[in-house]
Amino acid sequence: MSGQWTQPATKRNEANPRHTSCRSFPANGESRKGRTKITTNESTAMKKEEPVADTAKEIEIVKQKAEGMQGMLDAFQVTNDAELDAVADKIKDVKTLKKFIDQKKKDYCDPAKAIIAKAREDFDPWIKKCENAEITLKQRAKTYMIQRDEERRKKEEKIAARVEKGTLKPETAVKKMESLPDAPKTVSTDKGSSLRMSKRTVATIEDPQGQREIMKKAIEVIDEKFRGMIAPGDYWILDEVRLRRDALALHKANQPVPSGVKIGEETDLASL
Repeated sequence: MSGQWTQPATKRNEANPRHTSCRSFPANGESRKGRTKITTNESTAMKKEEPVADTAKEIEIVKQKAEGMQGMLDAFQVTNDAELDAVADKIKDVKTLKKFIDQKKKDYCDPAKAIIAKAREDFDPWIKKCENAEITLKQRAKTYMIQRDEERRKKEEKIAARVEKGTLKPETAVKKMESLPDAPKTVSTDKGSSLRMSKRTVATIEDPQGQREIMKKAIEVIDEKFRGMIAPGDYWILDEVRLRRDALALHKANQPVPSGVKIGEETDLASL
């Protein structure tokens, strides 16, 4: 093992029986006499140091000290009072080492965080403008495509109404409907850009907060004997995901959907 750990003296200090000497975790190659104990002050002083130039060397120091700690952990057992006394000092040393490593990590991360923060400050507003521009253009295109679709639907209804009245022959009505211009569902350009509008059936929960309040009131009026057997109304949660999913499945099967849910249609526009 690359790191070394010198166990605390097991002999108690006569003046203070609970005190044992505290040893640090030496890096590989450090002598017992020459090693420097990592202190909280040393860890704090790291903030004032210049950015570390040799990353690999710093990481190696941290690795060796951590391996020294692991060596101590593997070898140290608590089998008597003296070793029990030593535990507090060892834990203190472990915490000091952790602070040292945390500071080393912070020294590397802080400059990167500053760069990221500056990049977000400089570029995010313009990225947001691009995102808003895309949303606006899609909304305008969708509004126009929905309008064209609605115009075709109204013309088809007028033709169907004339057939019902007997003022238009069915075969003539079919030809008229076939001659109606299709409402655009997709758009493609020579530049390879395209838009596609699609419709999907969605389930919407009507006033979910209101439904929660109704549930709370319903629990409050339950007979006292039964109310004491269930959780208060504030803890009951409406499973909106399951409710929407089950409502769509029932609608697809032509069955009644649960109360409080509305089935509708939603139009999406995708840029491909």
